[in-house]
Amino acid sequence: MGKSAIFDIRFWGVHGVLASALTTPIDILVAANLLNTRRRRGSEPLFRWTIESPDGRPIRTASGQTIEVDGPISARRTASAVYIASPFSEDAVRLAKCRSGNSAMLIRTLQRAHGNGSIIATHCAGTFILAEAGLLRHRKATTHWARAKDLVALYPDIRLDIQEILTEDGNVICGGAVTAYSNVILAIVRRLAGEELASDTARYLLIDQNRGAQTAYAKENLAIEQPPNDALVTQAKSWISANYWRPFRLADIAEALGVSERTFNRRFKEATAVTPIKFIQSVRIESAKRLLEEGGGSAQEISQRVGYEDLATFRELFKRETGMTLGAYQTKFMKTGDAAGSQRFRRYRPGS
Repeated sequence: MGKSAIFDIRFWGVHGVLASALTTPIDILVAANLLNTRRRRGSEPLFRWTIESPDGRPIRTASGQTIEVDGPISARRTASAVYIASPFSEDAVRLAKCRSGNSAMLIRTLQRAHGNGSIIATHCAGTFILAEAGLLRHRKATTHWARAKDLVALYPDIRLDIQEILTEDGNVICGGAVTAYSNVILAIVRRLAGEELASDTARYLLIDQNRGAQTAYAKENLAIEQPPNDALVTQAKSWISANYWRPFRLADIAEALGVSERTFNRRFKEATAVTPIKFIQSVRIESAKRLLEEGGGSAQEISQRVGYEDLATFRELFKRETGMTLGAYQTKFMKTGDAAGSQRFRRYRPGS
């Protein structure tokens, strides 16, 4: 059989990336090459790659490891795909908005690569870099679930789908939270070499390509969120956190705060970028997740414990927000060895 086409993948990294964000995608390409040569005896490796940094110097990872590079990031070289390893940084906003030195060069080179027709791919906070380069305008995208609010606030013209672990829109691929890099590189393999090789590689390496919605993994107290500047909204959040377990109306919150329902709605949305209803739903869903993880209790009991009398409504909301049914979520996330969980559930009293 004749020689296979060669696909060039350029890996771009900056200081502060997780080492695995560079090494794991490359390992996946190594496996893809191996499986391809098994199928096509005598063929050359299907993928080749280079690791590049803004200044051509070794990349210092978040763990302190050093990764050697093949040279500096350059707009002069074309590639089948460009993969930007996401920095493991709390300050994704600063990273994206810094338009001097290496950051400015990275943005310009990324725009050039996109204009030349390369597939552009990233994951996690790397989505902010693509957004700042203008590559996500009016495109579907995802990012780390804990960074969604920042991304929407900075770039409102992105069609963000935070439930998705992977999005593809044109030649732009985005991944969700950190380990979504595996799904991103497999998407590149599929785009360039076909579904069969991508699927075989995933099977060979035991990578789940159908992990479901990443929002199922979200946990409210792990999200990066600035406290609201409005004291009334802070009080409202406290009231909701103390009373979410029982049914109530928005008018009840407004009355407790001494304002009209209309004023409450407006100020809450201005301060948090979400409606009060959406916030209440998220608090209740988080509580339901915790109860399911601890085990014990029927779906009806859990529904009532988080403030929903109508089980059908609760089931629909939970599935919409997490991408999983109640049973599927509990099967996946229930804490092992937590024999006391069921007893804690049965001892529950409203408000505790």
